[in-house]
Amino acid sequence: MRSEGGEQVIEVMECRFEHRVRAHAVRIWAFGQGRAVDRPSLAVILAVKDDCVDEPFDRWTLDGLADLMWTYVPQWCSAGTVERPKQLAETLWLYLTFLHDSGRLAQGSDDLGALRASLVAYGGLNQHGVARGRGRPRSKARHQRSELAASSDYVAPVIPLRPGMAAVRPPLAAT
Repeated sequence: MRSEGGEQVIEVMECRFEHRVRAHAVRIWAFGQGRAVDRPSLAVILAVKDDCVDEPFDRWTLDGLADLMWTYVPQWCSAGTVERPKQLAETLWLYLTFLHDSGRLAQGSDDLGALRASLVAYGGLNQHGVARGRGRPRSKARHQRSELAASSDYVAPVIPLRPGMAAVRPPLAAT
């Protein structure tokens, strides 16, 4: 996310008292879980949910989740000339878990497991709510080993474990 866009989103969040209070509670909760919350992503989630979604603020359904991710967020970001946050799905996972754990997930919401499954299927997350594409960077030594393995000079020959056994096959059982 562009720095000026991120600052703009955070300014939007911080001008709404109820969003500031909610964002602070989410960050404290996430810190206790050993996770960090992306501030611009959380600001977008709160602002879009408040501005664009015509249902209670803490009610989350599968249809509402899809609409928010794929319709309302792109429209809201485009109208505000802000890039779509890269950690939107991860932050939404944390936010929904926060709502569930704090008892704030409103009546009529879909099951947290179903909401998470949707984020796994369509948001690119793994079963822990972390982006699947984000892995540990490969070390230089490991990269060099893989280059050596690709060279034909360093490939080991294949040696049968039992010489002469390849020609002998047991008979097939009749059924």
